[in-house]
Amino acid sequence: MSGICRVYVWIRLPDGKSCPLGEVATQMDEEGGRIQWQFRYADDWLDHPGGFNIDPANLAWVSGPQDAGRATEGIHSVFEDALPDGWGR
Repeated sequence: MSGICRVYVWIRLPDGKSCPLGEVATQMDEEGGRIQWQFRYADDWLDHPGGFNIDPANLAWVSGPQDAGRATEGIHSVFEDALPDGWGR
């Protein structure tokens, strides 16, 4: 698919090491002009002995893409604070 933007998410562990956490992918919906968001946990994180679900209320602890499922807000709620607010946009 063309027009996909991927952001790789890493996590810093208490011991100071970093581990790939997952990937956020976005794509513009050709029909409605809206952005579709998906998150996928990295296999390394799912297999990590200290791994945990970063958003248990909205993400499953599984491999494979997970839609944001938030029609008006867009991105997964766990990533919202990393984005600029309305003034910053």
